[in-house]
Amino acid sequence: MDSVFYIFVLVLLPLMIGMMFVPMNGLYGIRCPWSMYSKNTWRIVHKYGGYMGAIVLAAASPAIFTGDIGLHYNIFVLIVGLCAGSLAFSYFVCKSEKDGVDYNTQTVGLLGGNSAMAIVSILLLLAVWLCLSYQSAAMEPFGGSKIATHFNAKGVADGWMKAEVFFGDFLDFQTVGAALSAATAFGLIWFTSEVFDKNGDIAGKLLTALAAFLSGTASIVLYYTGIIASVAIANSGAGGSRQIEFLVSPAIDFIFAAFFLNTIFLPFLLVFRALRNLPANREIQSARQEP
Repeated sequence: MDSVFYIFVLVLLPLMIGMMFVPMNGLYGIRCPWSMYSKNTWRIVHKYGGYMGAIVLAAASPAIFTGDIGLHYNIFVLIVGLCAGSLAFSYFVCKSEKDGVDYNTQTVGLLGGNSAMAIVSILLLLAVWLCLSYQSAAMEPFGGSKIATHFNAKGVADGWMKAEVFFGDFLDFQTVGAALSAATAFGLIWFTSEVFDKNGDIAGKLLTALAAFLSGTASIVLYYTGIIASVAIANSGAGGSRQIEFLVSPAIDFIFAAFFLNTIFLPFLLVFRALRNLPANREIQSARQEP
């Protein structure tokens, strides 16, 4: 699966980032009637979509190291996350430009404000700490012994390694996800001035990046917590059973939570943040008249 991971990071990730800068065209980008309403709509939607999509992909890609389930997870995350967030934001931007709808309401200001970003960041950081503590506790009973760590298509164990080595590898994969999330969230935020920081608010820009980074990090940590939980249960099976199941609690609960963070929470957290800074109709009309 290493080669698939590199394809995601070296091919798909640059394609996501490229959407932030691509002009309106007939082949590449978020192509729907709302996003293509005007060049200005296209530009704003793609600043959002490229930024959000890059973080979602960066955070989810290390799941590929867990085999087929990780590959399927990535595919569903990309399809659902990119479509849900980008289509919703495209609709809002189009309505703002076409009908003069002003979304900068008190509710949007509250959900997308700096205080909301700070609170979300604290809660996500707590979630990461709790999940890592859970992982450590789940692996502790197997310290010093070999455990089943690889399973065939039927869920039957066919590979073993030291519990410490297995856990260390999984911590490394999560670190990769966190590092990629940080690089995309904090590196690309400086190219989103039309979306997240209309007034050049540096603190607000950094809070947006922090919340996005921690959301991506929490999602990959939740995912790996689910995988570790399923491995721990498989190695604790009665009668020496070494069969793994991902679609049972608590494994499925953690994996679903990771999926929710990547496909719903992060995209719409950034939607609210962007709506708070969405230009009023008169500002858009002025922008369209500029050469």
